[in-house]
Amino acid sequence: MNKKLFSAASGAVLLALFTSSVSADVALRVRCPSPDEGARIFINDEFKAQCSADMLLPPGQIRLRVVQTVDDEFERVYENEFFMADNTARRINVELSEPRLTPAAQRQREEQRQRQEQAQAEATLKKANAGDVSAMIEMAERYKEGTGVEQDAEAAQNWRDRADTNIASATLKRAEAGDIEAMRQIAPLYWRGKGIEKSESKSRYWIARASELEAEKRREQAKALREEQVQNEIDDIIFIESTGELLIEHFNGTEDDFFSFVTAFVLSPLPLVAGAASDTVQGPTRTAKLVSLRREIAVRPAGFSNPDSMIAKAHDRHGSLSD
Repeated sequence: MNKKLFSAASGAVLLALFTSSVSADVALRVRCPSPDEGARIFINDEFKAQCSADMLLPPGQIRLRVVQTVDDEFERVYENEFFMADNTARRINVELSEPRLTPAAQRQREEQRQRQEQAQAEATLKKANAGDVSAMIEMAERYKEGTGVEQDAEAAQNWRDRADTNIASATLKRAEAGDIEAMRQIAPLYWRGKGIEKSESKSRYWIARASELEAEKRREQAKALREEQVQNEIDDIIFIESTGELLIEHFNGTEDDFFSFVTAFVLSPLPLVAGAASDTVQGPTRTAKLVSLRREIAVRPAGFSNPDSMIAKAHDRHGSLSD
């Protein structure tokens, strides 16, 4: 039998059901595949039969729900809503969903989630009352959204204000201790009056103070860098002087010393030997440079940023210009 003939036959059966009863105006046939036979059929939230079934119903809006229980928490469901007019018939082929939580299981899980949120809110409130700023901010958000507590806009604002006051107080304390970044942070808080009494003059003061200390910090860094550069140049020149003196000593020595020098020359790294040999040519230039650097050290030894720095030690090690 093809589909058209089967549909016509089904319609004839449903109409026969309809005409056989004077108490019903529509006929509904609900069919389930064999694995789902026995699933419960609900019409307008009222249990009617087990799948598969033929039913005679009053006309109007029909809410069909077919349910097969999987376990205590999960079920498979088919849902459909449609309108049936007087003297009509309809066939529904059911396809159940994948397993999903039952309404009762959904309620249980929601209640469990709410209890957990309440416990977390109580713990956060305890920390906020103890002065934890992060907890204060979290409580403000909880009261705003009603998460774990009753939604309360006024309580949310109170916790935001307490958090702002604590943040401003801690920031001001760091700024007064010399923290440049804290100075930059407290300035806009004074300007807006957020967590602290509004004061444009204090805002400008902290901006200027931060700029002043930052400039001083850059000057100290530049001074320290120059000291390191001078020390490195002095060390390089003194090393070359020492190597040049060794080279001259070899040339003026005995024949055995000469052969020792030749051996050292052959075995030594080329850049070292070449640098030593060229000292006789560049010696005056290096000497002048060394004099200039030592004069720079001698002129401002008291200005060294650190008495233990390399340049201060260089001054002590190499002596004054007259040495």
